[in-house]
Amino acid sequence: MPEFATSPVTTALSKSPWFSSLTQEELDRLGSMATWARYESGGVVFREGDPGDALFIVVSGQLRVLVATTSGEILLNTLGPGDIFGEIAVLDGRGRTATVAASKPSELLRIGRQEFLVFLEDFPRYTSTLVHVLASRIRSAVQVFPDVNGLTQKLPEETPAESTADRLPRNAAAPVQHFDDWMEMPEEGFSAAVT
Repeated sequence: MPEFATSPVTTALSKSPWFSSLTQEELDRLGSMATWARYESGGVVFREGDPGDALFIVVSGQLRVLVATTSGEILLNTLGPGDIFGEIAVLDGRGRTATVAASKPSELLRIGRQEFLVFLEDFPRYTSTLVHVLASRIRSAVQVFPDVNGLTQKLPEETPAESTADRLPRNAAAPVQHFDDWMEMPEEGFSAAVT
């Protein structure tokens, strides 16, 4: 992927709410770490479970954030210019929690995980901004998805010979209510959203 010249990159970064508070020096440093990426409509940026090796800033176009459930994919969000995604996996070093695909031709800035962590070390002032932005994102997610009924797993009926009492955790101070539905983890696991 060819690199942007610093000026267009820093201009694109400064338009994102995530980076608009950075000084010119900080923007230039972050911009020097970014590369340009283009995706045609339908192109997949990453899939659920892929390594969290980079975060992305949308410069133009539109993308969809999808999670796999037992009944198919669920659209979690639509991303447009100025939006950032992939930052959670970059920060915790774990796999992607969703699939992101372009719904229109899209141009993105890509910042690698190692580069972004170096940036945070060199400019620790940005860490407090990052915490505020992440907290805001969590609040938004809770408001957008107050009802997660669509993310439940349908399990087979229990046979009379089975006893839920043998499978329930014991805590004398706070008994568990299970309302006749018990979730077992299948060998292949669940998506992050279902879990």
